Amino acid sequence: MNEKFSKSVKNFIDKTNKRLNYIFSDVCKSLSKKIAMRTPVKTGRCLASWSPSINQISVMKHSGFDFKSEADRERNKEKALKVVIPIIDGKCSSLKLTDTYYFCNPWNYSVLLEYGHSRFAPNGMVRITMEESDIYIKNAVAKAKLEYK
Repeated sequence: MNEKFSKSVKNFIDKTNKRLNYIFSDVCKSLSKKIAMRTPVKTGRCLASWSPSINQISVMKHSGFDFKSEADRERNKEKALKVVIPIIDGKCSSLKLTDTYYFCNPWNYSVLLEYGHSRFAPNGMVRITMEESDIYIKNAVAKAKLEYK
């Protein structure tokens, strides 16, 4: 009886830890992607330079994006998302609840973009995404319940 109870408690703890790690990872990934998608684009540099990292700040600067017209703006956004989304997915897939997650941008003008210096994101991108964080948490909890029954 005692052994059965201990095994039951261990299984509960394992399942709970898996759920918590999944929730943390999913929320960080979802918020990061939303911030990236909301980042206004002219050249693509700022969007492509969002840098996810674990337990220490690590940043990268991308600069190889051209801008000549409005058509280039959309092309640059697609190109930049193709750079940053796989990086977000990769970093977040290994996150654990005991980790510290950073999502940084090395370009100084990213602060100006956050505080409305772009007609394409007059309300910024980080603050409004964080205001919606409860939605992302609820979604992650629901997915974790299905994933780890």
